[in-house]
Amino acid sequence: MSKYLEPKLGTEKHFLIVGSGIIAETLATTLLADCNKVTMVTNQLQTKSQTFGDSNLKILTREAFLDNSTRIDSIEVAIIAARPERWKAADHLLQVVTRLTHLSLGHVILLSSSAVYGDSTNPFSETSTPEPLTDYGKSRLYIEEILSTSYPAEKLAILRLSNIYGSQNLRSLIEEITKCIKGDLAVELRLDPHALRDYLHIQDLISGLSFCVSQKTVGCFNLSTGKGVSVEELASLISERFAYSLSTKRISSSSIFPTAVILDNTKFRVTSGWSPADPFPAILDYIELSLGR
Repeated sequence: MSKYLEPKLGTEKHFLIVGSGIIAETLATTLLADCNKVTMVTNQLQTKSQTFGDSNLKILTREAFLDNSTRIDSIEVAIIAARPERWKAADHLLQVVTRLTHLSLGHVILLSSSAVYGDSTNPFSETSTPEPLTDYGKSRLYIEEILSTSYPAEKLAILRLSNIYGSQNLRSLIEEITKCIKGDLAVELRLDPHALRDYLHIQDLISGLSFCVSQKTVGCFNLSTGKGVSVEELASLISERFAYSLSTKRISSSSIFPTAVILDNTKFRVTSGWSPADPFPAILDYIELSLGR
């Protein structure tokens, strides 16, 4: 994790979070612990967040949020953490984003993805031309464009995230590898073992968001470690550290997988002072903690 745990995401502010996945729930938990008020907008009727039991938490379904009769108290920061493909219809998230543009919001932060870029052995900077290869990447870029054209630039931050890990509920190759080590199973790979990916711990993401909120950062930024890691390299380091031979099994897939997606994080580090943990030993430390060793 990042050595920088301050500043806090906020204290006694009202945040609106769009989404109900593990990133959205981690955000909500962190904000509530710091005495903030949180309104979550979800496309699900039920969400784990309802077990928080916090009077400062309000959960709205998409339908309720879109209903003009629903009272929405003054919101200082809105964070869009929803994954477009997890909403039942493509226009559901768009409807929520459109409603946001009609609210008086102080700061809007969109959590986007490295998938908007494409494929390159050179690190992508924020000035790189987006050329998404997948429908997922295209949907992320579409939401970026909608917000960029309909919301004031002086209030909008777009954070393009690399591959997030750090919770067993995340869909991440790091989580899959950890499960396979526990069960002594072969890791099923849809991408080439030499393919490079940039892995960022979820707490480093929270730390980056803290800087973004506290400094009211606007613009487009990459949140990443800036370093590429391959499965082949991971297997070698796992063997050294845990004396465990990680086996892999390639399976066929119709999906397109880039050979390398690495994000240059220089702009955000220089702008904010944020500093994420180096992927090694951070990834191995996380795997060791997850294994209970």
